[in-house]
Amino acid sequence: MAKPGAIREVRMNRDALCDGILALNDDFLNTQTNIFGVANVAPGAITRLGGNAPNYAPSTAQGFVTSTVGSAGRLSRTTAPGNTYLFPVGTLSSWRPVEITPTTGGVNVYSVQFVQSPPANMTLRAASLSTINPAWFHLIERQLPSGSPENIRIYHDFTPDNICDINNVSIAEWNNTLWDDLNPVVSMAPPGPFMSWTQKTGYPGAYPTPFVSNQFALAGRYLAPSISSCVFPVELLYLHAQPLESSILLNWETASESNNSGFEIQRSIDGLSFSAVGWVDGIGTSNSNTSYSFEDQDVAANQRYFYRLRQVDYDGGQSLSNIVEAILLSGIDYAMGGFFPNPSNGQTSLWLSLAEAGSFNLELYNALGQEVLRDFRELQAGYSVLNFNFSSLPKGAYFANLKVNGERLNKRLIIE
Repeated sequence: MAKPGAIREVRMNRDALCDGILALNDDFLNTQTNIFGVANVAPGAITRLGGNAPNYAPSTAQGFVTSTVGSAGRLSRTTAPGNTYLFPVGTLSSWRPVEITPTTGGVNVYSVQFVQSPPANMTLRAASLSTINPAWFHLIERQLPSGSPENIRIYHDFTPDNICDINNVSIAEWNNTLWDDLNPVVSMAPPGPFMSWTQKTGYPGAYPTPFVSNQFALAGRYLAPSISSCVFPVELLYLHAQPLESSILLNWETASESNNSGFEIQRSIDGLSFSAVGWVDGIGTSNSNTSYSFEDQDVAANQRYFYRLRQVDYDGGQSLSNIVEAILLSGIDYAMGGFFPNPSNGQTSLWLSLAEAGSFNLELYNALGQEVLRDFRELQAGYSVLNFNFSSLPKGAYFANLKVNGERLNKRLIIE
């Protein structure tokens, strides 16, 4: 794969399957909301400019795959037992690959999405865990619910990921109630320019339903009941972008902060290239909830804007938040975001901006095409956040048929 030009990106507009070699070279493949599958079971069926070495340099300049956060987009690979398969996933700012080694069984299909946003419910964690990494996590899926145990190795970057003690890093898995500690794990910080990693060996993997994601995040473990072994700088609860009459208002809240200098507000018009548009001071260190806001007044009508936060420590460490979007409407009827979080435990939401008061209809269908739920709402003009509780529905993939003032569109939702 090689695309000329300054931006080394190839975007997908539909699902695709490769039965040969995916040669990423030094480009990146943006699946957006689609699935790119590699059917070739050879471990070397994906190649990068930097090769498939046992350790990886912390750079995305050697080829990677990215997908739209909150969508079904992902990289999938057909696997055979006993082989180790690289999933070169990441973003322009964070290269965080995963390696999966099925240990027994037959041919299977795994897929991975890298999510550069805070995991949901970070404060709901096992007693052995002091923190959940707020910067990113992975969605890992296995097609066959009954299959072999596998080794899952997650790569991280020691300094940007705020790892203070490699021996006390663990992998946490969301079990629909809290973040479980998958310890015992093995971690290593190789010398030189190579990335550190943490591996869970022989993960049994419940995978109760085909293609329902398991969420895996980095976590810090307690050295003792009252001593935190590793502190991530900020626990971000949410980030929202709300269009006003002639500006866009950002609101966010933290559950805790450690050594936090503040937040650089970054904006983009394509969701890829960001630049700074403002700064908000942090409060340093706190164990209580803190709310922040920033109003972006340099915006144009009918232009979609993407925002994220770059959190900066007093010692220079930094991390990026999830990306949110907003649009000021003028001369068009409405704009709508996607379900977030997605995948969800049943509690999810989406934003909708209406030029005039109107109606919203939702019809939700399961993977068999059966209608399972309807929702109707009358909305005022302006920006609204629509909250949904689908926790009574079985886990699986759902398709939402939405109608806004008579115009139909479709979105996909995963319930875990």
